[in-house]
Amino acid sequence: MNAQTLTTQESEALEVLFAKVSKKNKNALNLSQVLQKWGFFVGRAEQGYQDSLQEYSAELSTRNILEDVLREAPEPARSKLAAMIRPYDDRFREATTELGKPLSPGMTQWAAPWWCRVPKRRLGQLASDLEAEKILDRQPKV
Repeated sequence: MNAQTLTTQESEALEVLFAKVSKKNKNALNLSQVLQKWGFFVGRAEQGYQDSLQEYSAELSTRNILEDVLREAPEPARSKLAAMIRPYDDRFREATTELGKPLSPGMTQWAAPWWCRVPKRRLGQLASDLEAEKILDRQPKV
């Protein structure tokens, strides 16, 4: 499903929510940009993420933006937006492994699930940062 399946009314409702989130984040955002950014990040996670842990965390926050809009979106726009996000979320889960705890020690146990995952293919600076911060020690024991 893509943005073209939204009615004009649904698109306008989502635009209002993205404008609200944009103001909060001090960055102009729209549905297409944020979905594209999340999809690009997921692709990088699949291929092997190599930027820093700080950059990884910043890119994860893209999913928070989508979640903020999802929470406030009226039906049926909410369901349609969730359907647009789902394939990326599925790919992200497949490309990552669960830590059992959020990436940041300051986050609560109620952190969104994407904050509790790191790529299976950890390269470069991310691999070094995760090792230095002993973050991989947080993985659940099987």
